[in-house]
Amino acid sequence: MRKSGEPYYTHPMGVAKIVLEATKNADTILAALLHDVIEDTMVTLEQIELLYGMEVAYIVDMLTHYNTYGLRWKLDHSDSQIILNQCKDIRVVQIKLADRLHNLRTIAVRKLADQKRIAKNTMEFYIPWSKKNNVLTWLSEMENICYQILHANPTL
Repeated sequence: MRKSGEPYYTHPMGVAKIVLEATKNADTILAALLHDVIEDTMVTLEQIELLYGMEVAYIVDMLTHYNTYGLRWKLDHSDSQIILNQCKDIRVVQIKLADRLHNLRTIAVRKLADQKRIAKNTMEFYIPWSKKNNVLTWLSEMENICYQILHANPTL
């Protein structure tokens, strides 16, 4: 279950729906649906490759490798950002940004301090990273959500 109380599967479905706004590439959409499977289940990368092919497995592996919050690589925040900055695969960029956007869209269930930390990180890293990679589809929405969070009055 997500912190919102929704079933977890709503997150990968939401991410895939966002990715559909940027691409109709089947491998990218499938990888968006599977983006958290390696971290959150007992499914292996080999099983993903067997079921969905080498390209989907490659994208999922890159997403897992670059995951800021994942346990697999145990990278700290700055190390994750350095690795993401080196990413050249637009499919990975699209899914990571769609993942961040979906998390921003559903952020209201988190404590304000966590919301502000995530919004600050989005403004400082993900938005410039998005511009650097010329993935501009969701920029204004991400900026608007972050602005609202960062300028929220905690007494209201």
